[in-house]
Amino acid sequence: MTWAPRTCGTSGGVAAAGATTLLLVFAGGAVLDGTGVSDPFLVLLTVVTLLVGVPGVLTVAALAGVTLASTRADDSPARSVEELLPLALGAGAVAGTGYVLHSVADLAIAAGDGAGIAASLPQFGTIGTTVLAYLQAGQLAGDLVVIGAGIALGVLAVRRRYVAVPSRRFVGVVTAGALGGLLVAWVPVTWYVATAGGDASALSFASAAASIPTAVVWTGLVTVLAVVAGVGVARFEADDRGAGGSADTDGLDFEPVTETPASERSLRDH
Repeated sequence: MTWAPRTCGTSGGVAAAGATTLLLVFAGGAVLDGTGVSDPFLVLLTVVTLLVGVPGVLTVAALAGVTLASTRADDSPARSVEELLPLALGAGAVAGTGYVLHSVADLAIAAGDGAGIAASLPQFGTIGTTVLAYLQAGQLAGDLVVIGAGIALGVLAVRRRYVAVPSRRFVGVVTAGALGGLLVAWVPVTWYVATAGGDASALSFASAAASIPTAVVWTGLVTVLAVVAGVGVARFEADDRGAGGSADTDGLDFEPVTETPASERSLRDH
């Protein structure tokens, strides 16, 4: 197996993530200047959310691409669907939890009596500042769960389910699980947000349904990419350990020495 794709892909991902990080820092500063927010906590929360979001997605996308490219010619047997079902449930839990966290601000606003976050929840100054804080906190928590738990699930797939390669069957099962979990979370969240305060109009459900494409791409797709990236991380670590262990012996240039019994040596000398 050649590791050129892994090196190039990882370097490209790191470079893209670094450039995006700088752009997001400047963009975050411009946005905060425009809104007049001066709370250091909210400024830090906004910057951290920007740094985790897009660079994190770029990183798992690069790792997933490298993993798929490096295993294209691998003839290792694929696991059966029955063996992969726990991974589908795990992907569903990751995607569903990520979507709920991404919807924290909508849920908090729906729980309120009027404009802004519900009064029973912590407030951060003005209504706009409080809504922004909940938006950023929910986005950050959701991104951390989707990316971090997704990668962890991919690592467990290798170590516990002995997945050798992210085959089409593996990707299909994980995708189905992620979309299923996303749907299970989307239905109650949408119902609650749309019917809060007795408002069950078609317009409310239509506006809530408009969030489906974003949820599918930002939560479902990223979950699948993170799981595939986790498989690559586990495989790369295993291959690196195997290469390190063989280097200890293969790199030595010596001939094996065998002991000749004393009786045999004495007979030969005589």
